[in-house]
Amino acid sequence: RRDIEKTIAGLERKQSEPKFDKTPLDIKDLISNAFLLVKAVMKEDKSDVQLDLVEEGINTIRAAKLEVEYVFQNLIKNSLEAFPSNTGQIKVKIRQRVLKDRAYVQIIFEDNAGGMLPEKFEQLKIDLLSHFLFEAEKKGGVGIGLKRSKDIVERQGGRLELKNVPGKGFIVTILLPYD
Repeated sequence: RRDIEKTIAGLERKQSEPKFDKTPLDIKDLISNAFLLVKAVMKEDKSDVQLDLVEEGINTIRAAKLEVEYVFQNLIKNSLEAFPSNTGQIKVKIRQRVLKDRAYVQIIFEDNAGGMLPEKFEQLKIDLLSHFLFEAEKKGGVGIGLKRSKDIVERQGGRLELKNVPGKGFIVTILLPYD
């Protein structure tokens, strides 16, 4: 467990480094491994939460491995923490999108953990636009990992989008350039 915590702490430090090497990565493997890792270190029992991983014709990106692993682990951790019990489902869809004549890999993380209260979601969106998340950190860390994930995705030429469906779940869409 300490080794995993050290690895996660190292990933957080590593993500602030501006230069990275893009290597071919198997998205499905990265997400599956992130799910198993995060589930294993959770304090609460999340043994019955399932991962439904669907790829639609594309499964490789060229990106910085440690950074992408951090993003996937953070999104899965957020979903697992949001489930009120040890049951639920995280759906991940991987597909290709073309926007403005550029190919992207679209990775959609969707959980059925109930979503956020609308006012909490609005505050999260404001915090994500801010360079300073000290207030959010004082209130229990809401948004800190998500802000780092957004920064990582943007550094790699992509974007991260959020959608909240109160009473149903939370959806995070990542677009990364397909090189």
